[in-house]
Amino acid sequence: MRVIFFSFGILEYGGGLENYLIATAPDLIRGRYVDEASIITATPRLNEALQHLLTLYYFRKHSTSTIYRESAKDIKIRLGAVKYLQADSLRDLRERLQKYDVVYTKNEIIELAILKLIGYKNLPPVVVGAHTPVYFTNAPSVSAKLHNLIYGGFIYRYLLKGSAYIKCNNQEDMAFVQKKLKYKNAVVIHHGFDITEGSVRRNQTDSLNILFAGRLSEAKGVDTLETIIQTLSKHERFEAYRFRIAGSGDENLESIAESLARNYPNVEYLGHVPVADMRTLYEWADISLIPSRYETLNKIAVETGLASKIAIASDISGPREVIENEKTGFLVSPEPKEFAEKIIALDTLRKTNRAKFNSIGQAAREKISREFNKNRSYIELSELLEKARANRR
Repeated sequence: MRVIFFSFGILEYGGGLENYLIATAPDLIRGRYVDEASIITATPRLNEALQHLLTLYYFRKHSTSTIYRESAKDIKIRLGAVKYLQADSLRDLRERLQKYDVVYTKNEIIELAILKLIGYKNLPPVVVGAHTPVYFTNAPSVSAKLHNLIYGGFIYRYLLKGSAYIKCNNQEDMAFVQKKLKYKNAVVIHHGFDITEGSVRRNQTDSLNILFAGRLSEAKGVDTLETIIQTLSKHERFEAYRFRIAGSGDENLESIAESLARNYPNVEYLGHVPVADMRTLYEWADISLIPSRYETLNKIAVETGLASKIAIASDISGPREVIENEKTGFLVSPEPKEFAEKIIALDTLRKTNRAKFNSIGQAAREKISREFNKNRSYIELSELLEKARANRR
């Protein structure tokens, strides 16, 4: 079976989807789940044009520099035998896609609109991966409300019609797709992660190391992080808390991270951190903060667990798929006060019963190892792709 992954955005963007494709495509080949895997995107020129359009859609500036976060050289090494293709026109894309048995694409409007314009009947069967939430449970901005209006209505149903399956990351997204969008061919397949046993590094100092990592966007709750730190600054133990913020994105949110680092000596803003360097941050951390407003899963929660560390996340659909509350991590209301209270409580637990504190991270690793094992995920994904191909025949 020959599969091609299609995303408009270039892999150098370095977001969650891009890292998923870069990890998954070569693993499918190495594990002989598929015979051939390729990735195709639009050209950098077309991506830069899209950034200008997104400035109008989201009512805020989108810099073209954000699409070049990751090194093209490093990506090529990680891809191995996977072909990285770029299409400069609709015709070029159609002709390239037609050479494969199955197309895998993400669930955003632009990709689905392009494939719909080409015509699903003119393409191999298309499997849609729900890498963007189809519904934002917390939608404070105009753009988020607009997203819910579009993705929950007839336009989105029309764009999906003709695709073979939707692969969801959590049960709640699947239920929404099946009930609200009336799309029955929806399944849940978790992302696959390398669960190879490695040494666990523990912080031996009196300080509590707290990590925030991710794209700096409204969705990730950067403004909530700011208020969490401001709230904790009034606590007697605040100087013992060490914060590291890793990520880039919206310029106004980057300025918040920079301001926090200027105002508090125990806050460090690292900017964008390459994927290859993230493991070091998880080894440093005692806790990861995930104050997101909406997620389909949350890679940070999974990787925090793999490092045997504790995640505190908003009690929303994506993290609920990863974290078993109060056993493998903590789910709290997306309110700064609750995050701050949980940090203080865990700091106290770590000081009084470090073995129990560490056991939460160990339980997280065991859960991730069972449910996000890449061998299990790739078997399920390859079976879905094969089913889509067989049904078309």
